[in-house]
Amino acid sequence: MPINRSLSVGDHPLFVHRLNTLNGLVIAAGTARPIDVSGRSALELDGLVLIPDLELEDAGIEVEVFAPAPCYPGVAFRVADLRTFELAYAVPAVSGQSDAIQYDPVFNGSNTWQLHSGPAYQQQATVPTGEWFALRVEVGGERACIQIGDQPPLVVEHLSHQNAAGRIGLWTYRPARFRNLRVTAPRRFDATSGERPHAPEGTIGEWWLDGVGAVSVEPNGVLNLNRWVRSPITEARLTRWFRVDEETDLEIALGFSDELALSVDDSAVFQGIHTFSGFQNEDSRGWVRPENCRVIHHVRPGRHRIEAILRVTEPFGWGMIMALGGDPVALLPPVDPS
Repeated sequence: MPINRSLSVGDHPLFVHRLNTLNGLVIAAGTARPIDVSGRSALELDGLVLIPDLELEDAGIEVEVFAPAPCYPGVAFRVADLRTFELAYAVPAVSGQSDAIQYDPVFNGSNTWQLHSGPAYQQQATVPTGEWFALRVEVGGERACIQIGDQPPLVVEHLSHQNAAGRIGLWTYRPARFRNLRVTAPRRFDATSGERPHAPEGTIGEWWLDGVGAVSVEPNGVLNLNRWVRSPITEARLTRWFRVDEETDLEIALGFSDELALSVDDSAVFQGIHTFSGFQNEDSRGWVRPENCRVIHHVRPGRHRIEAILRVTEPFGWGMIMALGGDPVALLPPVDPS
């Protein structure tokens, strides 16, 4: 039998599968089939397969991976359903670059990697194409440690979903091959730390979202609309009131995905599109960062309203980060603008 389960601790297996058959796995999305590679069996996957009878909050998950061409092979964990889970994967197409390992939580069926960028969520690594490599993910509490071979790991200090038991599986966008899946209790990684996400100074931490109410940003300061808005809704209207005591040039630093129209007191101050356009450079990724854009708008003393209308056009996460600067700006509580 290819499957072996035992309740154990430490580095002893909770689940082992050679991935030479689909027995004991469930194809949750896409396609999967056993294949023979140089005389050894492997699972060719384009989508998501799950272990059906194993739900864990914390775990150590290791698997061997082969990328025959550009793909995004990885591990899904704490899977609540097909629209809500944590995801960690390698990106062979950017081997050696800062985002070769990616943490990418899935909300409402959408990946959100454009909202989760930088060293709190990404790590440089060498990820080969056309060679087998080992991928291991340790999950404990609100933290995860993601490692390729013996290279320095990505330590995620704040997982986006609440701590809860969920299923475990293998995931890839575009075909990849997997073999020798092993699930154990997590190894301790207390001595290894990562960068904690933090919001830049002046970041607006709460917004009023039409149809929802007051919504808060993620620890990195990005408003993750996938957390608050379900498809088929593709447009969100956000407002926030603020006050200045003196006439000033309001400085607005912002990043967004995918389309944004911004106004202050019904006066349009910015309109733009920011989406993925390739791997040419970091700007082409479509990452949401406050340094993406800078707007200056003159305001008089008194109470003012800033309004953002965001539209989603691609499944990589939609949202916004905004920081206000200039002379002291006092944010007022998020309330219904009507």
